[in-house]
Amino acid sequence: MTKSNCKTINGYIEGYYGRLLTWNNRERILNRLQKNKMYNYLYAPKEDVYHRRNWREPYTAKWSNNFRLFCKSAKSKQINIIFGISPGIDFNFNYLDFVNKNDDFNILLEKCLHALKLGATTIALQLDDIPDHFLEKYSIQIHEGTAHALLANELSKYLGSNIFVIPRVYSDE
Repeated sequence: MTKSNCKTINGYIEGYYGRLLTWNNRERILNRLQKNKMYNYLYAPKEDVYHRRNWREPYTAKWSNNFRLFCKSAKSKQINIIFGISPGIDFNFNYLDFVNKNDDFNILLEKCLHALKLGATTIALQLDDIPDHFLEKYSIQIHEGTAHALLANELSKYLGSNIFVIPRVYSDE
């Protein structure tokens, strides 16, 4: 069991807009995390085109191999890799029967399973940085937060583990 089971979760968040880090940069960060007794790395760069904008598209074989090696290195340092994915900008919430009617859910699930297979420790479902027009966009009549919670709970259930969730509204708005 790794150290992130403590009450305090510490580490590094690669979850910003801007230039992507190289795998060598990420390895250097892992070394610093280990040195400073920090145990988590959230991989969620907004500029990774497969993380947000083209989240439905699978990662390339090259990326997958690099991510696998990155996760292996992190594990050797007792650092958890949290794989973030941000489908909220255009996820299809019209079908809340996620498994039977929602292709987007199945794509999201497969992408998360792939990241876990490559060595990620857990998943972060990121629903932040999306427009505030949920009711106008979808034909369902439930609150945006309820739809997001249903998605998060279903994803967690099918992954067989807890996940992190970053909601659209997460500060004093």
